[in-house]
Amino acid sequence: MIFFLAGVLGFSCTSIIVTKGASADGSVIITYSCDGEFFPRLRLYPAADHKPGEMVEIMGFRGKRGQIRQVAHTYKVLDLVNEFQVAIGETTFDSREKWVIRRSGCGQS
Repeated sequence: MIFFLAGVLGFSCTSIIVTKGASADGSVIITYSCDGEFFPRLRLYPAADHKPGEMVEIMGFRGKRGQIRQVAHTYKVLDLVNEFQVAIGETTFDSREKWVIRRSGCGQS
């Protein structure tokens, strides 16, 4: 199975996922392009045990958004893939106009 997800506008991102059944040699391939502002980096987060009640800050583009409880153990993660090769990705795109929800307040019109 091959997934190709792309936005229709010039400022969209693209994810390409190739599962082991779709590749010639059984490899799993995941890639992502960011068509917006992007600061490339490769970070390694070691596996860790956490104390009960420990909190994790949730950050957004404009700073801290809140906190959630930390789990007891986190796995080693290299960028967006953990030590068991579980990966996360996202593709942002505009939806069809008829699906857009218009709300007033909070800076929206």
